[in-house]
This record gives sequence, C-alpha cells and structure tokens, in this order.
Amino acid sequence: MRYLLGFVALGAMLPSSSASAAVLLGATVSEEYRVPDLGTPYLEAVYSPQVFEVGAGQESAITIEGVTTFNIDFADTSLLIAFDTVLANPTLGNSSFNGLVFTSTAFSQITGAAVDATTNLAGFDASRVAIVGNELRLNFAGLSYDTDTALALNFSSQVSAIPEPASWAMMMLGLGFVGGAMRSTKQRQKVAASYT
Repeated sequence: MRYLLGFVALGAMLPSSSASAAVLLGATVSEEYRVPDLGTPYLEAVYSPQVFEVGAGQESAITIEGVTTFNIDFADTSLLIAFDTVLANPTLGNSSFNGLVFTSTAFSQITGAAVDATTNLAGFDASRVAIVGNELRLNFAGLSYDTDTALALNFSSQVSAIPEPASWAMMMLGLGFVGGAMRSTKQRQKVAASYT
C-alpha cells in the first residue's frame, strides 16, 4: 500500500502536459511603416490603430497612400498579413528598407521566425525578416504584390511552460500524499519500537 501511495503521489506531482506558455497573446504591439531606410517613418501611412493588443482576429490595418492596405493579424506564435490594393500588380520601391516594423517587449522572447508555406509574396524569404531586441522588421523592398497576396510567419521561442491551476492542484495533492505516507511510516516505526 505504501508503494502505491508513493506512485500516486509522484504522478500527482508531475506537471500537466497541457500547460501552455503565452508568447504574443495579450502583448501590446506598436507598428510603423518605414521607407526609404529603417530610421525613416513613412508619413503617408495611416494606422487603424497604431498600437494594439494581440488577441483574437485582426488587430490592425495600415493603409499606404490610400491605395494599399496591410491587414495585420497576430496570433500567439504567428503573424498573417493580407495585402489589399486598388492598383494592378504594384512594386514597392527598392531602397535599403521598405516595410513594417513592429515593436513589443514580447518580441525579445522570440528566437526565430519561419516563413509559412501559405505565403505567396514572391521573393519574400527569411532573409527579409529580422528580430532585433524588441523589434520585428519585415522588408518588402522591390517586391511586387496584388490584392490576393498573403504573408504568414511562424515564431519559435524558448518561453518555459507555465503550469495551469489544475497542475498546481495536482502537485499540492501529490505533496499531501507524500506527507501522509511519510507520517504513516513514522507512526508504524514508533509502534514497532514500543513492542521490543
């Protein structure tokens, strides 16, 4: 019986495999379109809104010169940008930087970004993505797009899992079983010692 209690206690103390770690969910993000270099905000960009919290659904839309809109949809470990334009196959100017910069302390937890296979922005690859400190930078310089263009990124991180309340309860239950088993063993030893 003592061994059975020990195994039950050990199992109860192990963290639940359903524990999850939020990377971007709930993070506050600001965005800015920059061109012709990384340090120059583009004055013809309109943001709806420019600062947002990552949650369910589309977070923002950025309209450039009233003709092209980037629809921004972050998820906990991914980003989807859907392009919408009234122009016929436009090309973004080829400069040192022509694209989006997202800023959030949450980006410092991201260790990598992979371009998802659903991306159909010709010429966009991992070399155009940079995560530097709190910034996520996407360079579209020289690329052509249309109203059906989509860019999807998947992020990786080294954030450790946070136990859920049920996991904490199971660990506490396990500790209670261990304590009870130890107390039971100690009482048996006292009884055995008194008869000798």
